[in-house]
This record gives sequence, C-alpha cells and structure tokens, in this order.
Amino acid sequence: MRYWYYHEAGQQKGPIAEEAFIKLFESGVLSADTLVWTESLKDWQQARTVEKLVPPALSLPPPPLANTMRPPPLHAFVPSGPQIRPWPRFWARTTDYLLFGGLAEIILAFTVPEPSNMQDVLLGMIAAFVFVFVEPCMLSTWGTTPGKALFNVRLMKNDGSKPNYAEALSRAFNVWVRGEGLGIPVVVLYMRTKAYNKLTKEGITSWDRDGGFTVAHKNIGTGRIIVAVTLFIGLFILSR
Repeated sequence: MRYWYYHEAGQQKGPIAEEAFIKLFESGVLSADTLVWTESLKDWQQARTVEKLVPPALSLPPPPLANTMRPPPLHAFVPSGPQIRPWPRFWARTTDYLLFGGLAEIILAFTVPEPSNMQDVLLGMIAAFVFVFVEPCMLSTWGTTPGKALFNVRLMKNDGSKPNYAEALSRAFNVWVRGEGLGIPVVVLYMRTKAYNKLTKEGITSWDRDGGFTVAHKNIGTGRIIVAVTLFIGLFILSR
C-alpha cells in the first residue's frame, strides 16, 4: 500500500493511505492542481499528472508549474512494510500501560498510606480508565505515545493530520470499551480477540473506521526490539 503527502494552504499534510487519498479527489475535497508526493516520485507533482490518482475528467494537461517544494524530510513518518500489524499495536499499548502503571504506582506510594490494600486488578482497571484521558494529550500534541513511538506506530486522521484532543479522547474511550472491555478480567481477553480478528480480516478496527483514523506502521528494526525487550525486563524487575 502506498502513502501520499499533499500541500494545502501552504502546509504539508500526510501520510495518507492511497485508497483514502483517491477518495479525497473523487469527492472534490482536493483538486487536480494539488501538489502531491509519494516515495516513488522524485519531486512534488500536480495530482492531475499522476496516473490513476484523480478521475479522468480532472486529468487535463497541467499549466506550467514552477516547483520549488521538496519531498518530506528524511525524519518524516513514511509508512513501510505491511500495514495490518496487530501485534506491534498490542505491544505498543502494553508498553504505554506499563509505563503509565509504573508512574501511577510511584504516585500512590507517596499519596496513599497503604496502597497495598488495593487489589491489583482494581488498580489496573482504574489506571486503564485514567489513561483514557492521558493518551489523547500525547496524540493531539505529538501524534504518538511512548509505546507507539518505540514500535514505529503512528495514529493520524484519514487526511494525514493529527487528531485534536476531543477526537483522540473519543477514540481512546472506544478503545477502552470495544477493545479492552473496560479492563474487566476475562472480558478484556474476549474483546481483544474480537478486535484482533476484525483487524486481520477487514484491515481496520471498528473505532478507527468510525472515527476516520488511520494507524500507520514503519518497520521496527532490531534496535527497537532490543530496547523494547530491555524495557520490559527492567519494568518486571522493578515491579518485584
């Protein structure tokens, strides 16, 4: 699957999956004069000059174009490899939960006289609920979270932009209900299995489809895997 960038009102937007990108032209959201770029292009081009990107009626000979723009910088998030990856998504969220849970335990150690009296399961459910409100802060500000950054996962709207807090909060709440089953033991296993099956069969989860989100992936690489394993081992030792 190819991913595209485009310029609108002087701002670069993307990446957007090709199927969703084509629909922006078909619906008239973007015009054939829009400057676009993908990895197979050497430089920015008007959309009308790219084969099969815009409807034939819009693919008229372009006017002369003084192109002074450049493709996205090397550090831009350009998806690569398979884009249906449930396990990197799972480990990214698990990493976020572990980091947030560890921070919550540290705070409780200084604020609650006897935090050990709280059941571990109940504490985990409360932490997962609180994270529903914390995750959108990161997604609306950085477009990612520590776990997603580690596993090269990026969440964006279908137009390639970052979600605002309200949009990210709505998604986080749906993930908590539809994907995590409110954190209730046994229920969470069932809901995760259901979400896994839907993602592998349809290529998208219900909360991303309904919210108009795209989850993009880049190849993880050996270095990130080593960091992830080291992090998990460290967190396990600290929790003992």
